[in-house]
Amino acid sequence: MSVRERKTGKVITFEQPGHSPAFSDDALALRFAECHADELRYVAKWSQWLSWNGVRWQFDDTLTVFDRTRVICRAAGAECNKMKAAKELTSAKTVAAVERLARSDRRLAATAADGGSSRSSAISRKISWIICRGIATSAIWNTM
Repeated sequence: MSVRERKTGKVITFEQPGHSPAFSDDALALRFAECHADELRYVAKWSQWLSWNGVRWQFDDTLTVFDRTRVICRAAGAECNKMKAAKELTSAKTVAAVERLARSDRRLAATAADGGSSRSSAISRKISWIICRGIATSAIWNTM
């Protein structure tokens, strides 16, 4: 696959169709999603990350996802041979961009209806919203 750059007219060829250039924010977000597809979900309606602790899904209240994103960016910075590029890869701007892009990756995205549990239908069945005295409360964390 190739793309013609607007300013220079130069043709840029990617190694494989559908893949982003190495070390781009998109490539890092894809790497992040690949590494964490089994343990993280992002629910856009809630603007919230969920993490799987082996037993149940929990809200990410301590910026664990941002920290895991930093790990991916640090690793990419270590792989890069240029000091300036390595600094950019580990910058707060890049880390935030990677985390934002990862939110929309289909491997990580979940709906409020499934509570982030696209892991299996068994988990989905355990997620239930209970109406108690007119107040909706989540039973996700106590039943899983």
